[in-house]
Amino acid sequence: MCSTSRRWRYESWSGANFYVPAFQALSILRAREYSGAPSPLRKETLVATYIMLSTLTDEGRKTLKERPERLQEVNREIEAMGARVTHQFAVLGGYDFVNIMEAPDNETVARISVELGARGTVQLTTLPAIPVDEFTKMLKGRS
Repeated sequence: MCSTSRRWRYESWSGANFYVPAFQALSILRAREYSGAPSPLRKETLVATYIMLSTLTDEGRKTLKERPERLQEVNREIEAMGARVTHQFAVLGGYDFVNIMEAPDNETVARISVELGARGTVQLTTLPAIPVDEFTKMLKGRS
């Protein structure tokens, strides 16, 4: 469900935007190149949303107490690994943090989970998330 792909946004002469697959974009680019006209195409990368539930270990709690800024440092490390934390909440209960992330694919998120978990300061549960509107469209067969 959270597979992603690359697509091209085609901006028509009227200003309307259409999304076209890569093979169609290549034809448009070649035609524009031949005519000398500027390209109406813009490459976009689709991203998927993930929920990462974090539980600190004893060592992780100690580190956070001594250095609260470590949260932002880890978020920057996640960005360097190819994802982005869009929202982050400290919570009570079975988890310490709920992190909403965007990433290009499952492999990127799996790598982040392994990298962070291997440090021994946090235990992670990561879930791919589907926006409710997209989920409803899928159920109605209009995805």
